[in-house]
Amino acid sequence: MHPHSLVSGLMGRAYYAVWPHLRPGGHIGRLQAALRKRLSHQWDSPEAVWQRQRDLLNTLLDYAARNVPYYHRLVEAGRMPRRIERLEDLAAVPVLTKDIIRREGDALLADSFPRDQMHRKATGGSSGSPLHFWNDQAAVFMGNVGEAWATSVAGLRASDSIASLWGAARFEPDMGKDFKDALKRLITNRLVIDCFRMSEADLADANRRLGRFRPSGLLGYASALVELASFLQRRGLRPKYPRKAIISAAETLDGAARRTLEAVFGVPVFDRYGSREIGLIAVECDRHSGLHVDCENVFAELDDDSGVPGMQRILVTKLHQFSMPFIRYAIEDLAEGPLAPCPCGRGYPVLRRILGRMTEILRKPDGGCLPGELFPHLLKDCGIASYRVVQAQDYSVDVAMVRMPEQTPQQDEHLRRIIGRHLGPDVPLTIRYVEAIERSASGKLLPVISHAPKVPAGMSQKVRE
Repeated sequence: MHPHSLVSGLMGRAYYAVWPHLRPGGHIGRLQAALRKRLSHQWDSPEAVWQRQRDLLNTLLDYAARNVPYYHRLVEAGRMPRRIERLEDLAAVPVLTKDIIRREGDALLADSFPRDQMHRKATGGSSGSPLHFWNDQAAVFMGNVGEAWATSVAGLRASDSIASLWGAARFEPDMGKDFKDALKRLITNRLVIDCFRMSEADLADANRRLGRFRPSGLLGYASALVELASFLQRRGLRPKYPRKAIISAAETLDGAARRTLEAVFGVPVFDRYGSREIGLIAVECDRHSGLHVDCENVFAELDDDSGVPGMQRILVTKLHQFSMPFIRYAIEDLAEGPLAPCPCGRGYPVLRRILGRMTEILRKPDGGCLPGELFPHLLKDCGIASYRVVQAQDYSVDVAMVRMPEQTPQQDEHLRRIIGRHLGPDVPLTIRYVEAIERSASGKLLPVISHAPKVPAGMSQKVRE
């Protein structure tokens, strides 16, 4: 083992095993105590889990009604209850959307919450229009507990070494912060590799660093993990990392990507679902039957008002955030319902299949739609290294692809024919080859983005014109 990895491992074990006893009231001490409770609660019956969630929901609803101007107006107008008794009662609480957050602004902040204990954040999202929001330290701490629980569900201990292929936290160097971050990673047995830089030379350097570190777990954006796996395949390399698990996060993980990761790294893959504004929402266990909702932190619902046949939109309530409550928040993601139990026996239900963002659904002028997941299935055997599909407001579609050397003219013709057939004659289509696909500002690779409006049922584009 590389000396740096040996030192990091020893310091990590000491930090997680010794420090909580020296400072039980410190962050890691409180985190481990909360995690022990969480590890027990996950095996409670679904009924016990619901009772706990209902109490948290009622506390949040009552607080919002008394302290948050937006929700106070809803209650005064008779448009929102202060408490619920049954799951069905939640339907009386209006859905919170990104448009409402942008429009209402400070009216969504709790009057009674100290401003110096609130932290302003933002998420760009796939639309490129930033969403600004606030959170608080109690909600952040509970999110940290949820992350620790999710790590355990993937078969990893807190002290296990974990490497991350993740977006850069800062775009400009800061010697003080960089030193603190490096020291923190050394103490906690972590390694972070910037996935903003993923050239062949960068991937070779990442492989060397990971080979020295030999992490137990490898966490990353789905696309970044696949890029590394494809690099290793091209070079004929067989990695000796990670030793226990791959954790895919931040992007939709399709079946082809999962198979590639399992084949290259030889360890189980665990999917993880969340967002910047909510944090962790759900995580996959070793039964791989769906993603368990983090029921101690969020309440999740599936709603039929998605505008996409056969798919439901995900609504989430952040149970411990009071500074700016997220209640029945439409996160603009789609899932295949219903929420279901898992064979593992945990009392937290699973989202059986997350189908991606609503912006990943291509729209047709006649009111039809085409799920973005068509493209990974179509392109996986056609000599394509990466791609991006962008639909404009006028419904036209641009497909940019990076060609691999082995692609044949027959594969190219097959792609053009099949894509055109699925989109139909009313959707203008451009297919082009490029040298590389750029990542978003957050480091994610957004493969399918649609800006086209949804056509109301029974109203085609031709009728509207």
